[in-house]
Amino acid sequence: MRLLLPLLAAALLAGAEDPRPPAVQAWESPGFAPIHAGVATTRPVDIGSAWSELRFAGTASHDDEAAFFQLNLGGGSGTVEVAAVTVTAEDGSVLLAAPTTGAAVLRLVDARATGAALAVAGEVLRVTVPRRTEFPWDVQLASEPLRLQRGQRYQVALRVRADHDGWPATSYLMRRDPLRFYAAAGENMLLATGGLARAAGAGEISVPVNLPWPRPGEAFDPAEALQRLRAVRAGLPAMRLLVRVGLEPPGWWRSAHPDQLLRWENGRTANFASPSSRAWRSESGAHLAALVRAAEAEFGDAICAWQPSAQSTGEWYYPIWEHPDWGDVDSAPPALAAWRAFLGARYRDDAGLAAAWGRPAVIADAVLPAGAARRAGPPGPLRDPLAQRELLDLASFH
Repeated sequence: MRLLLPLLAAALLAGAEDPRPPAVQAWESPGFAPIHAGVATTRPVDIGSAWSELRFAGTASHDDEAAFFQLNLGGGSGTVEVAAVTVTAEDGSVLLAAPTTGAAVLRLVDARATGAALAVAGEVLRVTVPRRTEFPWDVQLASEPLRLQRGQRYQVALRVRADHDGWPATSYLMRRDPLRFYAAAGENMLLATGGLARAAGAGEISVPVNLPWPRPGEAFDPAEALQRLRAVRAGLPAMRLLVRVGLEPPGWWRSAHPDQLLRWENGRTANFASPSSRAWRSESGAHLAALVRAAEAEFGDAICAWQPSAQSTGEWYYPIWEHPDWGDVDSAPPALAAWRAFLGARYRDDAGLAAAWGRPAVIADAVLPAGAARRAGPPGPLRDPLAQRELLDLASFH
């Protein structure tokens, strides 16, 4: 199977003039070729009941003032002791020395309110976790922000032990927005699982990369994404690359464009762009086009496809897990404008809209159907084509 998406960036750019969410055509040739969906993470390391040292290193791909050390402990329950945590640059400078020295300190994050507690006993940090959580990062030790210098190599070291053997943990030198791992403890799972998939017959591997998104006036820099692709090609040279690119904008863009963010009916915004935002679609399309050109120039036919990713878990559905109303839809200004443009294109004028909906209606004043209306009517996926035409229009709009 070969997916041919040579006009992907052009489709997104064209979408800036189209109020509906972007659609990309894919072509499939006969045959079966399994694709491995890789995840850029590491295998957990097991903390035992005897003191052991974790040591790992990595090179900063960017100048970064928002990096931090993180030790994730949500995979077990009981008590873990941590000592002698250091982050050191290759030039000898010490960025972090915990728990007893340095300006940066470690804090406990208990994202699932497990009742986890942190205590200091001499030069040892003692973390008590009452219960195991779904995700390791739900309970973590994290440092204050650390400043990294592009091209500099950093060494992370710490000593750990648990009250029982086999406590799974992950640890990183990373940043959160955009998500970026500079160094990690444990085996690279993208390469490890990719090797298993290749042995089972997979010919392609899906590789997640961040979309470079420079601030105004800054140069476009694809180095981080290209380095990820080079590493996978070096480790799995027989596998072709399906490049999975996250299109959600960075934090600074969201702060600068609050009216372009997805907004729920209750007025609360989410940390995602509105799919109808022309600004987001235009800028992400331009950056994606630049990344496609840079990667295709280096890797050529080793790239079999490009997969744009956005919204919840990159799967193009609203982040409904952020909101108690699982039937909610985007109500941001771009979505409202797109809805009215859609109705205008479909019904041409107010008379046409009123006839279709069976009641007086003005395109310029149309609002997105309220949640109560969307959940009303008979159970199941079917709608009354006369009484619920507005809801059928909403489904077509999406």
